Amino acid sequence: MPARAQSRSGPKCDKNTKFSIDKICKKSHNGDMKKTITRFMDMHSGGHLKTPYSRIYIDEPLGEAVRTFKELFKRDPDNVTCKCCGEDFVYEEYESLEQATAYDRGCQWNDGKYSEKTAKKTVEEFFSGNSYVLLVCEP
Repeated sequence: MPARAQSRSGPKCDKNTKFSIDKICKKSHNGDMKKTITRFMDMHSGGHLKTPYSRIYIDEPLGEAVRTFKELFKRDPDNVTCKCCGEDFVYEEYESLEQATAYDRGCQWNDGKYSEKTAKKTVEEFFSGNSYVLLVCEP
């Protein structure tokens, strides 16, 4: 079993920060999202989490999301902590928050994307009470 994160506080944002951090981003979830979501998945390389979160979702296209990730967490997602374990994070871009969280919510792959009909949890249920996931979105 992977080591648990020592801290749960995560990055802090103030009024001058471009993003707010919340467990659920209303704009994204309501389907009004005009851009893609980028998911960062901590690979537990070296046997531990690199941030307090196993999954981090940033409401930006890939290139912008990588810059935001570096700014918020003061670390490079392409870093390799342990050479035998591989990269610290795997990240990719999705068309929606629903698609980005689909695998973890138990959705089945069907015709080139995940099917919401087979979801075991809604997006709200996935984020609610789950201290290992974080969503970063524009305020």
